[in-house]
This record gives sequence, structure tokens and C-alpha cells, in this order.
Amino acid sequence: MQSDPEEMRLLAQRRRNHFQRKQFWAAGFMDVITVDQHDKLKKYGLALHVGIEPMSGVCLWLNAWHNNNNPKLILSYYLDYVEAYGCKPALVRASDMFPLTYSRAIDIPLVTQSDPGTENWYIANAQSFLREWHDPAMQGCLAHRWMSHKKNIKPEIFWSQVRRRFSPGAESLIARGVVEEAYNPDNMQEAFVFRCVFMPWISAELEGFRDRVNNARKRRDRNKVLPHGIPNEIAERPSDYGVLDFKVTLVSASFRDYIFDYLNNNQIKVDPQAIAAVRALWAPKEDPIFQLVPPEFAAIFERVYETLGRPVVTRKNAWDVYDKVLYRIRSEEMAAEFPPGYQDNWAYAMGGIIDRNLPRPEPDLGLQEDTYPLGGGRSARREDGSYYFGGVNHGRGPNGMSLSQYKERLRVYLATDTSFNEELKRLWEENEGGLLPIPDDFPDFGSEGLFSDLEEASDEGEE
Repeated sequence: MQSDPEEMRLLAQRRRNHFQRKQFWAAGFMDVITVDQHDKLKKYGLALHVGIEPMSGVCLWLNAWHNNNNPKLILSYYLDYVEAYGCKPALVRASDMFPLTYSRAIDIPLVTQSDPGTENWYIANAQSFLREWHDPAMQGCLAHRWMSHKKNIKPEIFWSQVRRRFSPGAESLIARGVVEEAYNPDNMQEAFVFRCVFMPWISAELEGFRDRVNNARKRRDRNKVLPHGIPNEIAERPSDYGVLDFKVTLVSASFRDYIFDYLNNNQIKVDPQAIAAVRALWAPKEDPIFQLVPPEFAAIFERVYETLGRPVVTRKNAWDVYDKVLYRIRSEEMAAEFPPGYQDNWAYAMGGIIDRNLPRPEPDLGLQEDTYPLGGGRSARREDGSYYFGGVNHGRGPNGMSLSQYKERLRVYLATDTSFNEELKRLWEENEGGLLPIPDDFPDFGSEGLFSDLEEASDEGEE
């Protein structure tokens, strides 16, 4: 049979496109945070979610729950990260009268990025709210990037690593219960017992996996343009790796508050005003999505688990503990503990399992209107064929400048800005920008004119 030349040509073209190598580049640390969900284990009642900082490669969170398509839950992961890891004392310029002051600070990225699903609406709203909280010039801007199918590349790469290095062992263990018909994810009692027994153990295993990823040096790749090193070290000291630090510092406290907290607690507590406002609006903690199981069932499980001596769940005994708990819950003496009509009353907690084929409901609150959209993106192809999806210069990127040119322009700016406190300037120069936040009037936070006089330039070696 003779091959069609046109078919052969199209096949060769498809193969070339399939194996075409591309490079990922970010303007600096915290330029963008990418988030994504993983549904491969949902058939067992496990829904995973991850947040990645691409420049350093740090996995910010890796969480398991019974749902990963609820926008309130997805936002809570981001807020939990910001409160736990993004809060620290910051040295900032307050005013000409009090030029040097300490303050509580909350660090967030310039933009967030995700797939275009409704589950990501609230993280987009919250990121925009927090950016506007810091910089009124961001009013009306949706500080979030929507990536088309399979274009949110960094989380996709991470999930491929999870599938190779974590899922085989965990999935084979969980699948054993399904194969042996000990566990049916669509059965309410079995699903709730599974969550109570397995979810804490799976979460601990995922946290261990995340810790190993963040503290292991990656294999050197000559095609990689991002910095090589241990992710946590790059994140903690970006200037040591020639990386700019673009995290936005939300500040609200006084020098007196700083001293009081330091003397009494030997630590800096973060003013929760901004985060509390976001939680109250888009992720209230009393929402049922944050319940592992209904409270009534949780109380029943606790009583049964106590009678078993509260065994520590491990890979070896997980199904034994599950079987013992389920057997006692189904005993006649425990039957009276279940309230009348519990199956109907607790059906809301099974939404991600039994109703998995139903269309997702729209979020209660809509997506913020984007009246001042970011520049760049898929519609702004650069001269070298690349696209920029970060938040520098309101999404337009560092105007074609290389990393070294951008840092040099920053040094020139600090040298000519006489209002910038000399002590802060000295600290900035000593740490190459690693200690202090970029000044408020720097173009990353809304201003557009500082780089307007620069000619377009590029440094292929660094980009």
C-alpha cells in the first residue's frame, strides 16, 4: 500500500511540533505563583492541589482533600501559605519624618496563574484584592493569568513527578481496598471512615514529599534558563543566584507594635487585617467544604477510634485500622448514634464523590471584572517568539531587558532617588535587593514611565 505524501508530510510536521523544545523563563522570584489540581486519584476519594513558585521551583503547598473544585477551598490553600510562610518582619520606608521603621509584612506574588476553571475564581479575586490593598494603582486589574489547556506548564511537570515518584506506591495501597471490596467511595459510611483514617496519613506523606522536593538539588539541565540549585535556598536568598525578588510586601503596623511583639514573644506576628478580610468574603472558615466529614460523624469516629487505643496509621496498618473502625461503626450499639435521616442530611459532604458526574455549580460570588487588564500574555508575542505571563511592569515585562540590565537600572534608580533613606539604600546594596521590598513607585507596582526611555534590548545568555 502506497503512502499518501501529504499524510506523510503532516505526520512529520506533527512529530516535529510534538518534540519541539521550549524554555520557561520568569522575571524573578514571586513574579508569579502557579496553581493546579490533580484528579487522577479522585476515583478513590482523594483530590490533590499544588502551588508552585516557578523561578525557584519551590512547592508552596501540596494538599489532599475530598474535593479540589471548590473555589473557597482553593483560595484557603493560598491564604494558608501566605499566613504560614509569607509573613515576616520587613524594613521599609515609612515617611520622611520616620524614614527607617520595622513593620509586619505579608508577602504575595505579583500575579497568580491557573487553568480557566471556576474553582480558581476566588484565588483570582483575592490576589487582585490584596494587590489593590497595597497599590491603589492596581484598582480594576485582575492580577491573575488564565492559561489554556495544558499550558499551565510548571504544575503539569510537577504532577508528572508525583505520578512517577509518589502515586505508584500510594495508589497501589489504596486500590487494594477497592479491589478487595473493603472500600467503595460511593458508600457514605465507607467514604467517611476512609477520610478519617487515610486523609491525615496521606497528607503527612505528601508533606514529606514536598519537603524532599524543596530541599533536593535538581539534576543540572543545560537547556534550563532558570537558576540551578536547591529550591528552598533560591527562595530564601534569590540575590545569591542572580534573581530579582518581586514579592509584594503588604505592610500595616507600627514600630511600637514591632518592639512589643519582639520583647514579649520573641517573634513578629502579622497583622491579619488584609487576610481576614479576604477570608470573610471568599473563604469563611465555617463553610462546610472545610469539614473532613460532618461534625456528627466526626464525633462518632472519635469515640470508636478512642476505644481502639488511637493507633498511629501507617502504610502497614492503614487498612486494618479502617476495617476495625468500620466494623464497630456498623455494629448494633453504634446504630443508635446516627441521627434519623442522616444519609439525606449528610449528602452535602458527598458532593465530590456521588455527584461527580454532575456539572459544577457556579461560585456564589462572581469573578471580579477586569477593567484594567494586564499587558503581555498570549496576545503579545515578543520579538524572539516568546510570551510573558508575569506581573512586572503591569504584565508587560521588563521591556526586553535582560536580568543584568534590569538590576543595573534598579541600582541607577536608587542612586538618583534622594528621598530614599541612605540607611535603607546601604542595606539594599549590601544584599543586592534581597532584604528590602522594591519601592512603591517602582514600575512593578503600577507606574509605567521609568523604563520608557530605554531602547529594547536583550541578552540571550541570561534570558
